This record gives sequence, C-alpha cells and structure tokens, in this order.
Amino acid sequence: MKVCILTSTHKWNDNRVFYKETLSLSEFGYDVVYIAQDAAKAKDIDKRIKCVDLPPKNKLGSTSLKGMLNIYKIAKREKCDVYHLQDPDLIYVGLLLKMTTNAKVIYDVHEDYPNDMLTKYYLKPYMRKILSKIMVLSEWLADKFFDAIVTADNFVYEQFSPRKTIVLYNYPDTNKIDDALAPYKGNNEKRWDLIFPGTTTKERINMILNVAKYLQELGRVINVAIISPFVVDGGIDWVKERINELGLEPSAIHLQKRVPTYEVPRLIQLSKVGIIPWENISKLHKNIPTKLFEYWYCGIPAVVSDLPPCAQFVNRAKGAFLVNPDSIEEFSEKVAYLLDHPEVATEMAEIGKDFVIRECNWDVEKIKLKKLYERLK
Repeated sequence: MKVCILTSTHKWNDNRVFYKETLSLSEFGYDVVYIAQDAAKAKDIDKRIKCVDLPPKNKLGSTSLKGMLNIYKIAKREKCDVYHLQDPDLIYVGLLLKMTTNAKVIYDVHEDYPNDMLTKYYLKPYMRKILSKIMVLSEWLADKFFDAIVTADNFVYEQFSPRKTIVLYNYPDTNKIDDALAPYKGNNEKRWDLIFPGTTTKERINMILNVAKYLQELGRVINVAIISPFVVDGGIDWVKERINELGLEPSAIHLQKRVPTYEVPRLIQLSKVGIIPWENISKLHKNIPTKLFEYWYCGIPAVVSDLPPCAQFVNRAKGAFLVNPDSIEEFSEKVAYLLDHPEVATEMAEIGKDFVIRECNWDVEKIKLKKLYERLK
C-alpha cells in the first residue's frame, strides 16, 4: 500500500510528523511518500521514503485557494492509496482527493484548533470568532467524509466520531532519546537549575523569568535555560529586554534558539528541574505537553500548571508538582523545594521515568498506528 504523509506548515523534521509517524510507516513496510517543505532534507535518514518538496509558501500561491490547489495537484500526482494530512488547512485538499480519487484520507489533529483560533490575539475579536467557527465546520466535514481521524490527546478525541477516531498520544520515542544520550552515559554534569525547551508565549516567558526574579529576591540566583524559536513579538530581543527590566543577572539566563529535535534530551539532562508554565486558557485544557514525558525520561522532575492534560498523568505518576498556573509564588516555591531537596527530586524523576517506560512511549502508540493502517487496507 502506497501512503502519503502530507504537511504544509510543519517543518520537515517535525518530531511527530516525520520521526514518529513517517518513519514508523516505513518501518512497517509501506511504500511511503513524504510531502513537506524541504522534505528532500530527510532523504538520507530513510532512503526507502520518497521525499517530495513543497515549494515555498510564496510560490505555492499568494492566496490560500491557489496554494490549496497547488498542494492538491502535487499530492494527487503521487497516486497514493492513503493520504495522511497533518494540518487543518489541508482539510479541503483532502476533500478534493476524496472526490477525485479512490484513496483513503486520514486527518491528524494535533491540537484543539477551534479554540486555537480564539488565541490569535493579533486579530480582532470578531475575526477570531469567525475563524473558530470556520474551523469547527472544516473539522465537521473531515469527520463526516474522511476515513479516519487521529488525535494527539483524549480531549480532542471527544470532538470526533468514536467509530473512526483513534488517539495517538505524542509520547516520546525513547529509543531515539537513548541513542541521543548514549555518548553522555555516566556524565552527571548539571549546568542549569531550571529548563524550558519548547514553544514560548510572552505569558510563559514572563512566568519563567518571574520565578527567577522571585527566587533572586529571596537571595538565590538560579541558572535558567530557555530553548525556543522565540516566536513572540520582538523575538529574543524582547526576552533580553524583560531580563533587564526585571533586574535579573543576564549570565544566569541562557537563551538558545531551536535546536535539532534529538539534541534536546541532552539539554534536559544537563538541568535539575523542568517547568511547564501553561496558561489557564481553554485551548491548553486539551493539549498534552510532550515535554512532561521528556523531562521524566531524561531524569528530571517537573513543576507544571495544574490543568487537566498534565494532571491526568501527574496524579498517577507523582513525578511532578502541580501548581496554580497563575501563581508565580507557587511555581517558585516548588522549584526551590526540588533544588533544595535533591533526594526528593531524584525519587520523583525515577517514578516518572518508570511510568514513561511502562506506558507513555512511542513504541506503545505506533502499534495503534499500525492497526489503523491495517484496517484501511
């Protein structure tokens, strides 16, 4: 069976899209076509996969309709049996493929997109509401006409028909993490007290920096690492300004832009505590942060916002502290506690790692992916 993984917005080396799903399907023996911007960069990772580059967005077409039609033509040309769509803007490409081919179509839902539209604060409120309703309609069409829906969490799963929907949790691929950490076996060096590797918002950055400030005012300076593409207004320069405004020691705040996926585990391993300062907004009541499991597997405990996605795991694994997402004081006190009680931090990290090994890893999830594709044959 010839299958196509298609993404128009994710980077070619996206962890879920490429390293987990695409490589797993190739491992299962399927004839895999990978269509993405800069997909050719993946050709040496698995030579069995056919990599097809999408043109840059400005060459795909200045309007979304023109771009959609161009992507549709590129995808149809491959004559695949299954098209696995990774972005909500590809739903209408999928509908065209359903109408003009005999292919099966899968829609992979990475997050709660209708609620995500409501967080686009650069748009006027009425426009955010319109886009949210358009997304609800688009996903209703996907649910009605596509052959399968894949969600990344159990909350978004409830928005689709259970008869055709499965959950593929975005758990870490522990085998690849093991490979990444193998050269450092036995090296227990710690450079940072606190780390956050992931997509930032101004709210998250402010929480992390305010934790550092709170502890500084108590007489202790902690070393903090923020690893991110810094896609906020003002970028990394805005973060540096906030560091100065808060009177923090610049040398204690390590800022690093996006790094290759499997360099992140080593950065986590070099840290003592992980933080997940999720904002208390509706969108984040449904999205599970993969970094929670990455922290645990790489051997550190975490302090995380007490929201349903994290709470359902922390309440079982006990490898992290849940705190009020709006409380600088609670975040700060729990971070300080873990730094002051390394034996507790070690015990929590071990409990978390054991939980990931037993239940929360990609080896468990890819079996579900394999069964889905067997069902579609």
